[in-house]
Amino acid sequence: MSTKVPRDLPDAEHQALKIAVVPTNRSVHQWGRDAMSEKIWREHASASWHAPNAEADETDVPAKADENPP
Repeated sequence: MSTKVPRDLPDAEHQALKIAVVPTNRSVHQWGRDAMSEKIWREHASASWHAPNAEADETDVPAKADENPP
């Protein structure tokens, strides 16, 4: 399923985004998707780390947060 996400950015932030994306050789759209995916993955890893009886080993979560998302 595909859903459009609001992209209301002030002009200065939009310009900064376009400049940041150039060295990655990705489109703004792909960069945004990758950034959201990484943020979701990090939030999930952080929640798992703090949850009692979580399946993740607490010593592995901070190291995994530094890795690229799956």
